[in-house]
Amino acid sequence: MPPRYKKRKDKRYQKLVNVGKRPDGSYHRVPAYGYSYEELEEDIKRIEALHNAGFDFSDRKPTVKEWADKWLEVYKAELNRSQRSNYRSLINVHLKEMHNVSIDKVRQVDLQKVLKAAHDSLSQSIVDKLYNGIVGIFSTAKKNGLTATDLTADLNKPTGGKKVKRDSLSEVEIGILAATCKEHEYGLLPMVMMYAGLRFGEALALTYGDLQGGYVNVDKTVVYEKNSNAPSVKYATKTEAGIRKVPIVPPLEPFIEEHIARFGADQLKSNYVFLRDGRLFSATMRKRTWRSIMEAYNAKWEEEHTKTNGDLVSFVQPRKFTAHMLRHTFVSIMYDADVDIKTAQKWAGHSTAAILMDTYTHLSEKKEEDAETKIRQHFIQGKADETEKPVSDEEVVYAHNES
Repeated sequence: MPPRYKKRKDKRYQKLVNVGKRPDGSYHRVPAYGYSYEELEEDIKRIEALHNAGFDFSDRKPTVKEWADKWLEVYKAELNRSQRSNYRSLINVHLKEMHNVSIDKVRQVDLQKVLKAAHDSLSQSIVDKLYNGIVGIFSTAKKNGLTATDLTADLNKPTGGKKVKRDSLSEVEIGILAATCKEHEYGLLPMVMMYAGLRFGEALALTYGDLQGGYVNVDKTVVYEKNSNAPSVKYATKTEAGIRKVPIVPPLEPFIEEHIARFGADQLKSNYVFLRDGRLFSATMRKRTWRSIMEAYNAKWEEEHTKTNGDLVSFVQPRKFTAHMLRHTFVSIMYDADVDIKTAQKWAGHSTAAILMDTYTHLSEKKEEDAETKIRQHFIQGKADETEKPVSDEEVVYAHNES
């Protein structure tokens, strides 16, 4: 069992690490932090390694990692759990090599190298987020007197990065997911994301009243503030355009009816649709539910795709997909149904048509490729049919007369 450590108001654990003595003989202790025991132990090891390497902790500047953590805590205090997690992930991955470097020892060329490396392998949207994080961390370091200059003043943000591949489920995957959800306690959850284009938080915030009148009403979302596992309902969506009404399509109707029948809440219009023990899903419950659905999906896939030939068994592994891919599937469905781009933008809850245009363009290119394949196969098949066509009696007589 791990030792007991002090827990701060910001939910982080803290331990003072001894790094020697001051000139007056008192012990010099440096605080280590972590949102879990594991993170705290890692930070303790980091400080001890610096101490063993002869690092001078007296009147020192914070390391990049220490200041990045402080920047998140102070300057990004309003962010929700997901947004903070995204920034923390970018810091941990892309600034890892300079974590233990004193903030005043970093040079602009170091930051430019980080951005270039990200640009060479990641999407433009991630590069943009990384750039914004670096600007926030190092510009505030200058404002707090930790660096002599603002390293981000002339920092170049790379553009033209890789486009995100907005993939969607195939017809086979949709069929197996639908079959899985018919049997799952929370099967309506993936279906409302796929057939109405809801984000995960938007789906979790649905009430029974939101499923009335032939539409799915979207005007709120479930969020997890800062580092809390507890949910809260935010009466707003990701963007203003996120507030919308999406028609309930026929494939979605039986899942709504089954869910209402299963939980017996058809009259409780004010109740939330997705509850566990009468409460909204916690962050942990959200993960467990998605994992449970995916495990059931994988089992159903294996059942459908396992083939036996004597003693030999062959099995095609299912493709892993995310909850967000269900929204891309919804966009693909709208494209196949010839829904115009402005209506698709409205139903998907996007503030601009740019993302939809990228997806529609990709789908249009794919449809064109399929059309080329079909027309080639048409003529190849037609030629084959002509070759194999039996000769009639009239053609035999005509050929005889010609000769």
